[in-house]
Amino acid sequence: MYEQQLKEPSFQGVIAAYRRIRSEIWPVVPRLSKSLSEQAGREVWLIPECLQRTGSFKFRGALNRMLLHAERGGGPVITASSGNHAIGMTVAAGITGTETTVVVPKGVSSAKLAQLEALGAHVLIMGDGFDQAEDLMYAYAKEHGIEIVNAFDSDVIAGHGTAALDAIKYQPDLDVLIAPVASGGLIAGCAIVMKTINPKSELIGVQTSQWPAMRESLKRGELTRVSGGETLADGLEGNATRSTLPFQVIRRDVTDVLLVNEEAIRRAIRHGLIQERLVLEGAGAATIAAMLDGQRIPGTGPVGVLLSGANCTERVMQRALGA
Repeated sequence: MYEQQLKEPSFQGVIAAYRRIRSEIWPVVPRLSKSLSEQAGREVWLIPECLQRTGSFKFRGALNRMLLHAERGGGPVITASSGNHAIGMTVAAGITGTETTVVVPKGVSSAKLAQLEALGAHVLIMGDGFDQAEDLMYAYAKEHGIEIVNAFDSDVIAGHGTAALDAIKYQPDLDVLIAPVASGGLIAGCAIVMKTINPKSELIGVQTSQWPAMRESLKRGELTRVSGGETLADGLEGNATRSTLPFQVIRRDVTDVLLVNEEAIRRAIRHGLIQERLVLEGAGAATIAAMLDGQRIPGTGPVGVLLSGANCTERVMQRALGA
């Protein structure tokens, strides 16, 4: 089973995932950003996964994985998450009737923790950050004999790829797709779709300068740990040292991984609310931050900017509005 989850999903696997989950996910339709298009001198289409059920794209991958898990006989599962994957897993667990434990770090966003509690999730709060929470989750799973569901499993990545599938359905001419990067499952799934439909398309990742783990890994040619700090983009916090599957896709298919700083993320959250009428968490606004910074985006054709999540705390929103 573990080896199966390290196998790269195919485009056909993403199509199958879409058919499997489409009755439960909410439709996400790209919208043209007039302000960002004017600044970039090309069409910029926002892909508002922040409007997805659970407030994040994570529900796509979690539901696909859990539906397949139920088909294979089920059994208890456990996962580690900075919040959104845990929320997606909890809702998916309710749909499939699967006993699920979610491990989140002590500094988990209060908005995400409140949502988990409202959903009745079985939450274990462990570790002083995502990396430590993940390590403790592995130890807990081994001790209790529980199957692990990672945010970058093959079936999860296939589910995440359906976000690009949905976007291309409405905007088939996208030349570039920009997506946030943590463990890399989202951009890997989207790359499989984009490169199959249009081999000349380009994928651009975005990380916070506080946690540039994937960028550093690409520079060194191997998964590399970094020492990070506090960030508004808590969903992008942590290293990706277990992300061997996304890494191999990213190395092959992703053109570049850009870095944005905390001030840019604040401005992007504000821009999302004021200009686009969208509530965005830090990770969800990171792609807009790269556009507002005027960072180099290849090509001249339409750009898709994936907004990954909306689960923002009131404190973060207040900081952004005061920026």
